[in-house]
Amino acid sequence: MRPPELELEILDILSERPYTAMELVRVTGRYKQSIYRKLKELREKDYVKRVGGEYHITKIGRIRLAELHERLRNRLVYDHEVSAPKLLDIDSDLSFAEILDLADLSPPCRYRVKLYVDNSIEEEFRTGRINYLRVDKGVTDERVLRQKASSEELREATVEQIAQRVVSALAFRLILTRLLHLIEKKRIEGAEVSRENLKEALKFRFALTVDYENLLTRESGEVLVALLGIWSINNVVYAGTRESSTVDVLKVLTSLGYGPTRIAELAERIHGGSGAGDLRDLGKERMELFDLCMKILRKHGRIPRERIIYGG
Repeated sequence: MRPPELELEILDILSERPYTAMELVRVTGRYKQSIYRKLKELREKDYVKRVGGEYHITKIGRIRLAELHERLRNRLVYDHEVSAPKLLDIDSDLSFAEILDLADLSPPCRYRVKLYVDNSIEEEFRTGRINYLRVDKGVTDERVLRQKASSEELREATVEQIAQRVVSALAFRLILTRLLHLIEKKRIEGAEVSRENLKEALKFRFALTVDYENLLTRESGEVLVALLGIWSINNVVYAGTRESSTVDVLKVLTSLGYGPTRIAELAERIHGGSGAGDLRDLGKERMELFDLCMKILRKHGRIPRERIIYGG
């Protein structure tokens, strides 16, 4: 909801010093009838008071003014729950030589996106001008550009992609840090990692510009394995301080039923067993790992239907 412009303007002016009604007309450039009508309304709400021929802002009026300024700084322009986060950039153009960052993966659990902006950029989001960089290459027709840029779908996609990269970057670092620490701790103790250990380690929640809660369920566990499997295809995997790695994370997760153990086996082969060495040139294994992971993501609706996935 937009703050009432004339109310904000009058209260802003009166916060500096008292003004007469005619002075307000001259300063604002508004019609006399509009100013008198608004002053009457503000007096009824006790935001201003009349002393002689001048209008003064009241204590309640200053509180109201602060609220209006806060609404200018924090405008909710987007509020949406993403129930099944999808891979954004995995398609038929995927090069197995491409290095994926953790932020390129989709979060394993649902999250909610709320975007607050101040009034200086609100119009860019409401009209879609923020998306001019996202229109198709080669499109030069201004009418087509305006239509594409004002598309609600494009606007939402832009916000969701930005939010998803933020969530993924933080969530996956927390997930991997906790799991690597848990694996190393259990090795020192000479104990196995249990399902209860995993559930406790992977329960956390944070709110950035999004409200995200990570919980280990059958679905989120399988999605996590698939995402880490894809990420491990082209990356020197995350390594802990005691030679534990992402390969070890995949072994633990799959051994407890979160996805096929074949994913961990393939990741281990690709990384030469150590999990932290150079990638081996195993195109067949990498392709099999990719297809296995994509099958899981398709099963849980984590791949946009319009994507053409390598290998079918």
